[in-house]
Amino acid sequence: MVTDLVADGLNQLKLGARAKKKEVSFWSSKLLEEILRVIEAEGYIRGFVTSIENNKRRSTVFLKYKEGMSAFAGIKKITVPSRTVSSSHKKLPILMSGLGTVILTTPQGVMGEKEARERGLGGIILAYIW
Repeated sequence: MVTDLVADGLNQLKLGARAKKKEVSFWSSKLLEEILRVIEAEGYIRGFVTSIENNKRRSTVFLKYKEGMSAFAGIKKITVPSRTVSSSHKKLPILMSGLGTVILTTPQGVMGEKEARERGLGGIILAYIW
């Protein structure tokens, strides 16, 4: 049984991209679906579909490749169950000189750091993707 669905989902994305799979499927949650929505908006995946099986959510993510290479080089979960990392909008990290995306949860929902900066929102940093 998986206790951290977000970490498991992000790990499945990373391993699926390394294995050059067209799609990966894993158990999901509402938070993970919002993270996938941000990743899709940033252009790292082609899309995702969520279905309900046995009263549990299951997401299928369609990976994106450019010239045989994955659209993202890496993905890392920052906030873990034992440690919460938060930041104000003035101190949000800039990942790889703006080439990567910091995904965070704010009072107005899950979003990338560029959108959070525009809205003047800080929050809990969930993951980095580059």
